[in-house]
Amino acid sequence: MANFSKRKALVFFVSDNADNYRFSLITIDLKLNGKKITKLFSNPRRYSFLLGEEAKIGTLHDKLLKSREMEATERVEDFEDLLNRFSVESVSKQFFTEYKRLFEYIKEIFGDIPTLKIIISKDENLNIDIFARKLLGQIVFIYFMQRKKWLGGNPQNENWDDGKQNFLRWAFDYCTKNELNFYEHFLESLFYKGLNEKNESFEFNGMYIKVPYLNGGLFEQFYEKDETIVFYPTNDLFSNCDETGI
Repeated sequence: MANFSKRKALVFFVSDNADNYRFSLITIDLKLNGKKITKLFSNPRRYSFLLGEEAKIGTLHDKLLKSREMEATERVEDFEDLLNRFSVESVSKQFFTEYKRLFEYIKEIFGDIPTLKIIISKDENLNIDIFARKLLGQIVFIYFMQRKKWLGGNPQNENWDDGKQNFLRWAFDYCTKNELNFYEHFLESLFYKGLNEKNESFEFNGMYIKVPYLNGGLFEQFYEKDETIVFYPTNDLFSNCDETGI
């Protein structure tokens, strides 16, 4: 950039070894230290969007294009507007706003299930707020792990670098196609038989899925399972077809 006398640029960072790539806003500022002028380069990841076949681009549409419909996208007014669209801080605010909405949504859906109320009533340390917060925290961590390609890889591969970056979507689509309850048949097994036990795979509908063992409390089962009480929500809760699900 400096060689071309440019202080601002939109740059694609592409690697031959990765399917995904980054679209970043790069800036160079000048700072005077005494009689010396130094150049300050922005962090390529600070104002950046991850793109590629397996990348989620909802934030790109919402932040950069201001619409999920191409014909309704908004032109950039000036550099300040462009910088704001790339801003990590504003994306973080959007994340916590969406997180709060999903938390209230989970409380509403699970809170209306009578049999879950029975399970919660048996444990003085459990309430619907704790249940919703725990479930949402588990799902957020799953999203983190799938971005690292730690989930659903080849069980014969000793490394942890070939998993599915759309792991949850793959599992949800499989359950929907085969008329399985996503929470009952997949999430509970993933949380409490897969990630919470010392093994490198867990059984799901006849398939063995490679997952790491996590030695922590996040995936410890926090409610007493009663096989006579069914409280599973419909798959709609986890679908994002109308952009309201998890």
